[in-house]
Amino acid sequence: MQREPSKVKILIFDDHDSVRESYIRWLEFEGFQVVGGEKSLQNCIDLLKKQRPDIVLLDIDYPAEEFAGIKAAKKISSELPGIKTIFTSHYSEPGVIAQALASGARGYFAKSDELKFLREVIEKASDGLVGLSPTATKKLIEAVQKKVAGEIIKKKDFHLTEQEQQVLTFLAQGLSNKEIAEHLHTNEKRIKNVIAALLAKMSAKNRAHAVVIAIKYGIVSPADIDS
Repeated sequence: MQREPSKVKILIFDDHDSVRESYIRWLEFEGFQVVGGEKSLQNCIDLLKKQRPDIVLLDIDYPAEEFAGIKAAKKISSELPGIKTIFTSHYSEPGVIAQALASGARGYFAKSDELKFLREVIEKASDGLVGLSPTATKKLIEAVQKKVAGEIIKKKDFHLTEQEQQVLTFLAQGLSNKEIAEHLHTNEKRIKNVIAALLAKMSAKNRAHAVVIAIKYGIVSPADIDS
């Protein structure tokens, strides 16, 4: 049973001022109760505990850390399971969408879609379902169709070392250089060098691009991301 918009409290995290303000204006016009709009994920959990929203609109990528939103979503799902996370992102690759949903999110809104579709995503998430905007739905269906038809791209060998493979998996899980270094019992400088090497081997533009490529070619699986 759908709740009245006025009874759904929403908190927004997005580092782009214009996007964040646009969401606030639109959501309030639609009758939703916006309890805040934040530019940074700093003190995210503390703020959520204080505001206690029903829904969090969470940007997936931040300048300080790529895919930081996914890391935050995992914390929200673990520490505040009653709060439902909906990702808002310019990424529309099925692997990224799958990774986002695996973090515990209840929705994914592609920023290329019209805002009117955000209402449907919020309503589904509020009802305990998974809400996807049209572009996200289309991309996931296309990926399934390719797999069923046997057209999915086979695993590609980038000749990664064992350590590079480990670091790539940790990147997919949203870990920072410091956290990866701690897991592998080494220092951040070493991790930076390993990341630079694997980016070169994979012809990846950045860390996020490397994760997309890894998921696309089956180097990193959903089970690896969720572990």
